[in-house]
This record gives sequence, structure tokens and C-alpha cells, in this order.
Amino acid sequence: MPGLIAKPIIDIMIGLADFSAADSLVPTIQSHGYEYFPQYEDIMPYRRFFKKTDGDTVTHHIHMVRIESDFWIRHLLFRDFLTNHTQATADYAALKSQLAHQDWNHTNDYADAKTDFIRAIEKKAGFRPDTGLR
Repeated sequence: MPGLIAKPIIDIMIGLADFSAADSLVPTIQSHGYEYFPQYEDIMPYRRFFKKTDGDTVTHHIHMVRIESDFWIRHLLFRDFLTNHTQATADYAALKSQLAHQDWNHTNDYADAKTDFIRAIEKKAGFRPDTGLR
């Protein structure tokens, strides 16, 4: 998204019409150099998560989810809202810049610090948890 600062990691969301196929796709994704993290399924059983690295640097994340799941819908609504609302994009960039200058014990702490802003944008975009309605 033009004008939005970002970490140097490419996030990819793969949508499956039938999520029961997810586990059978894990070996194929791994064969392309991605590490699979099944431990995150305890928290998010509706997602399969992968990382790709170049040496010690993470370069890519893959989030595999069911199309039309809440995860799928809210991420697309968030992206589309920022694409169409320059002030929201500027506000998000300012928040990310402020947070980037802080020390974090874990990258999830940084992500957690953005959650309230993201949930507010999702609500403005019309997302309703557990229904996906907009």
C-alpha cells in the first residue's frame, strides 16, 4: 500500500474453499522452503502458518485459511479500507512508526499493540465478528 511503512516481510494469505484440505497442502508448502508452525493451531485452529527465511532473516509469512472465514474477511476489509481512506492509512503509518521505535520482547507484542487500531478500522469497514457481515 503506497505510503504505508511496513516490516520487510511479505505476508501471503492463501484462501481455501474447503479448509479440510489444509493439512494435505502442508508438505507442498514446506517443499518450497517454508517452515510450518503447527503449535499456533492451539490458538488459531482455523489457520495454518508458515515462515520462510533467508539466513536469520524472515522474508515471508503464509497464513492459510478458509475463504469467507472471519480471518479472511476481516483482513480483506482492513486492506480495502486503508486503500480507500488516506487518513486512516496515515494514522496507521504513524502508529506503526511510533511502535517501531520501541523495544519489544517478542514480535507478537508489537502486533498486540496495533490490535485496538486494527479492530476499530475493521468495525468502520463493517466487519461483525462471527458473522463476517458488512
